[in-house]
Amino acid sequence: MNPVRVVILGSKAPYPGSDDLPSVLISWGKNHILLDAGEGVQSKLLRVGVSPVVLKYVLITHLHGDHVLGLLPLMQSRSLGNARNSLTIIGPKGIKEYLIKSMQMLSFTPIYEVKYVEVDSNTTFRLDRGNIKVCAFPLNHTLPTIGYSVIINDRVKISYVTDTRALSKIPDDILGSDLLIHDSTFSHKDLDLAKTHLHSTSVEAALTALRSNAKMLILYHISPRYKDEHLLLLEARRYFPNAYIAKKFMRIIIKP
Repeated sequence: MNPVRVVILGSKAPYPGSDDLPSVLISWGKNHILLDAGEGVQSKLLRVGVSPVVLKYVLITHLHGDHVLGLLPLMQSRSLGNARNSLTIIGPKGIKEYLIKSMQMLSFTPIYEVKYVEVDSNTTFRLDRGNIKVCAFPLNHTLPTIGYSVIINDRVKISYVTDTRALSKIPDDILGSDLLIHDSTFSHKDLDLAKTHLHSTSVEAALTALRSNAKMLILYHISPRYKDEHLLLLEARRYFPNAYIAKKFMRIIIKP
């Protein structure tokens, strides 16, 4: 089995002028899966050597702008690149209406087929003739939000849990993840803020990784209020040593 490559295309919570908004690329052979689509994602794909034309699947967690505003420009770039392969967009209820209305306003019609899969609860489906399994599960945020586990060839599991309060019950779908990318918007010193805004702290991300028996943890969606992100890393590593801070264009290779 070929190695699975994960590239962090954007890693931070939003702030004015940021070009580091949430997006993660999973590549396996000719399969390219995008998790969330922050602004400017199409140019970041090109920078890491992946044309938007070859992208097959996009998984959107929720309809906050920092996670979805790059999707329509990405779709337009595929048409400009003469893409003919279909694009499957998976996300919460409302993602289809949002895109169709936006395309109508812009008088844009893709030259390729767009498939929509809307999910609002625990759902499992397979892509690429069954070789890629996607498990979707609800998170706890300020509007309907979905977490995803992507399981490749039944051997590599990558779980993406962003923009959520720490879940009191660990979803079965993330158990044993080779890589857990988890919301770590706040330091644990700011737990009250995390509760108010329905996000997680670095310690809560680490405890989720520990309890789910993950192999590696990436602290993700960190607020720009922290000038020294290393403090959040130290907090997390007290509970889960194999933790790292997400950085734009960070690459992780997982060998089965």
